[in-house]
Amino acid sequence: MGKNSISGKVVREFCEDQEGNLWIGTEDGGLNKFNTKTKQFNQLNFNDLHYNIHALSLNNNTLWIGTYSKGLYAYDLKSNRLKHYAMGNAEDELNDNNIYAMCHTSSGELYIGTTTGLNQYNYQSDNFTRIHKMDGIFIFSILEDSKGNIWFATYNSGIFKYNPRDKSWKNYVSSPDNPHGLPYNKVISIYEDSKQRLWFSILGHGFCSLNEDTETFISYDSSQGLANDVIYKIIEEKDDILWLTSNKGLIRFDLNTKKSTIYTDSNGLLTNQFNYCSGIKSKDGTIYFGCINGFIAFKPDLFTENTGFPPVAITDFLLFNKSADIGSTDSPLAQSVTYTQNIELKYNQNSFSFRFAALGYASPEENCLSYTLKGFDKEWYYTSKSTTATYTNLKPGTYTFCVKAANGKGEWNDEYREIQIHIAPPFWKTVWAYIIYVILAIIITSYTLYRFRKQITDKHKRQLEVLESEKEKGIYHAKIDFFTNIAHEIRTPLTLIKGPLENILKKEEINTHLLKDNLSIMERNTMRLLDLTNQLLDFRKTEAQGFQLNFMICDISQLIKDTYIRFDPAAKQNDLTFKIELPEQNFNAAVDKEALTKILSNLFNNAVKYAKSYIHVSLHAPTDEQNDFFSITVSNDGLPIPLEMKEKIFEPFVQIKNVSNGQPKTGTGIGLPLARSLTELHRGKLYLKYSDDICFCIELPIKQEKTILLQKTEIEKPVNTPTVIRQHQTDICILVVEDDPEMQSFISSQLGDAYSVMNASNGKEALKILSENTISLVVSDVMMPEMNGFELCRTLKTNIEYSHIPIILLTAKATIQSKIEGIELGADDYIEKPFSTEYLLARIANLLSNQEKLRQAFTSSPFVNAQTIALTKADEAFLEKLTEVIKSNISEPEFNVDILAEKMNMSRSSLHRKIKGIAQITPNEFIQLERLKMAAQLIQSQEYKINEVCYIVGFNSSSYFAKCFQKQFGVLPKDFGNKPTGYYTSFQQKDTDK
Repeated sequence: MGKNSISGKVVREFCEDQEGNLWIGTEDGGLNKFNTKTKQFNQLNFNDLHYNIHALSLNNNTLWIGTYSKGLYAYDLKSNRLKHYAMGNAEDELNDNNIYAMCHTSSGELYIGTTTGLNQYNYQSDNFTRIHKMDGIFIFSILEDSKGNIWFATYNSGIFKYNPRDKSWKNYVSSPDNPHGLPYNKVISIYEDSKQRLWFSILGHGFCSLNEDTETFISYDSSQGLANDVIYKIIEEKDDILWLTSNKGLIRFDLNTKKSTIYTDSNGLLTNQFNYCSGIKSKDGTIYFGCINGFIAFKPDLFTENTGFPPVAITDFLLFNKSADIGSTDSPLAQSVTYTQNIELKYNQNSFSFRFAALGYASPEENCLSYTLKGFDKEWYYTSKSTTATYTNLKPGTYTFCVKAANGKGEWNDEYREIQIHIAPPFWKTVWAYIIYVILAIIITSYTLYRFRKQITDKHKRQLEVLESEKEKGIYHAKIDFFTNIAHEIRTPLTLIKGPLENILKKEEINTHLLKDNLSIMERNTMRLLDLTNQLLDFRKTEAQGFQLNFMICDISQLIKDTYIRFDPAAKQNDLTFKIELPEQNFNAAVDKEALTKILSNLFNNAVKYAKSYIHVSLHAPTDEQNDFFSITVSNDGLPIPLEMKEKIFEPFVQIKNVSNGQPKTGTGIGLPLARSLTELHRGKLYLKYSDDICFCIELPIKQEKTILLQKTEIEKPVNTPTVIRQHQTDICILVVEDDPEMQSFISSQLGDAYSVMNASNGKEALKILSENTISLVVSDVMMPEMNGFELCRTLKTNIEYSHIPIILLTAKATIQSKIEGIELGADDYIEKPFSTEYLLARIANLLSNQEKLRQAFTSSPFVNAQTIALTKADEAFLEKLTEVIKSNISEPEFNVDILAEKMNMSRSSLHRKIKGIAQITPNEFIQLERLKMAAQLIQSQEYKINEVCYIVGFNSSSYFAKCFQKQFGVLPKDFGNKPTGYYTSFQQKDTDK
């Protein structure tokens, strides 16, 4: 050691006195005093003072010195006296001679941390008090924060916080279940910065800060940009700039950018290895750090860094690991590679290397280089020692070799040295070669595809010809079978019509009883032919999706009984036992009565045809509320249906041949397809269930989305009840359109007894009459001049002003196609000439009656919407728009017919005629009805009071509202709201039951 030097190399502790002198404790040379002004060292040589010092603390004129293995010393700076305290067994003595930390608090307390616990010095009694809370704990550092709390860093027990005010303790330890907790339990040092943040250095895990409010730690380590994870001491330079010592140099860490800069012995440090807890910031701002070879001191404000970028040079170019000669025959270099910008290489010179260097000599060890080959490398490669970049077996193309350098701060230069390298392709990889390749490939591929497609096309053509031939044969045979079956079906009733007719004609005199019997036979067979024709039309309508169902609540049990009665005589005639099994109580569901009757009739008819000894029909009603479907099974003991025919029997014109004689039973082969189509229109299923018998199962929903609610007496009307023709009513006007004067006069005279009648000779005259009068129903001939019946029907059903008017077409064209055309155009009925006037009157009465029932259900039921009275899509769209306009203005008391007509883009008279024709009420009455229906819904929801509902739906007077509501629905609003939700679904039914 020199005369003006520190007495030891391994510096551990710093302590500043009032005069600005530093007291320095070393681990191998005892205690030193350093005059920061004169830069002189004073070595304190006491025979009793141990050389290995681990802790220093100055209180007034007493310097407390903690040593390793020799206890505690108190040095009086004025008297130069030294007092020694050693470990003892008594409670008022030190618990250990290995002292690692000391701290004088603002309240004058002195805490001494040892390898086995914590002691507190008592100034009055000159002895010690052992803090048993910390017994057996290795205390490495002690700090009092700005709030007066005492913090203890321990070597294996985490961090302890002691609050002297309430004598409370808290321990922070590492836990794998807490990602925001202390990262490791070995804590080396503690530091509080200018923002009163506490920092802890963790052995091998960087450092961290504590948020006392959330009791969470924020860690900083190498994964977050820290240069090294071994941190010995933390000192703040200024806001958010920390200086850290480690075993690999000195680190400057910026908390804002999380960027760290490391300084090593190549930057002028004595050594890269600093010492535990060794560091201090003096009053003049100088920072001192102890290391294993003395200490360093610097002022951060005067600290300068080398920010310049060293120039980069490419020093050599190698081909196949040999330096390329300059200017030789096969060499790509015409001058030194240092000055070369472009290099041209042959396709077989695709393995080469570059040597490069950073021309910085201040700290050559810190020179960092990065290189990349654009067009090949996807990233930059960094190197500090190796200065050679090698590339092998590169593909022909253009590449750019780039190299750049970094300065001492680790910042990379944006400018870099580059050389462009072009490797020429071989002749078989040139552009012209590839063009030839592409042309050849296109030719070969095109020819191959042509041959392949031609083979496939020829094969498909042959297959299609075979399939078409088989299909045509199948269609031909299907048509022949169909027409043969139809002929067989027609022949029998025609015979039974022709025979009795000849019998009547031949006999000059015939008694009344015999005449009646013959006419009855003729009527029954005429009806049989009519049923067959209707069945064909229904099947066509279901196939064309033109069949519309009207769902009403029907008694299913009664419907099955009525259908059973019709088929029971035929079953008895075939010696069949025909039984039906129904629930004890009648079961109601929403179905189309006519459609379900047709379904059951087809299944019953098949059962009668194919059964051997019995037919069994069962109705299965659901037993729980969660099941929304009911089922009907029709079973018989006929010959089993083959498994492969399970679905085919539901295809049109398919029949199963009788096993006994190979011939099918008489029939058309459209009964089951029609039944399934009608079932699917109900959103149900019809299928064959395999069991010991032939069993057909129908599954139908109990409820439908749009159900027409009618009076109970009307729903349960017997099937065979004749249609009643109403008496003369002048409010119902029927328009007869017929070009033949005699026929027109005849029809008018027949209808005149019951209705008001107007006449027209063709479609154009009819439209004129319709525009000037309110017509309830139109009866029109088909074949007429100027505008025929089909054109009139099309015009009426597509014109929103007339689409609600039912139309019956009369024609002598009896072909199926004519009937289908009329039905598809929207005709409500199609009657052939000659026709029965009684039947015509019955159909007119039935159409008007159905309309009236729908209107009554709409006006009297509070929850039936206007779309239920629509008979066509056009009417449905009109009513939907009409109700939408009314509902959007329902709260406006001033909303009237004029405003409604304007928003519907119609004249007042047209709107009046349209609403009157559909609902038989005026537009004002319709507006009021919609207001009352909305009121009923709001009252039923129980979200509003009665008087609130009154004003929501546009009434100014609650008394007038109550009067109108009772008049329309037969109950006061206050009583209406007290009933359950389903009470008013059809209150007319309940009134009828009473």
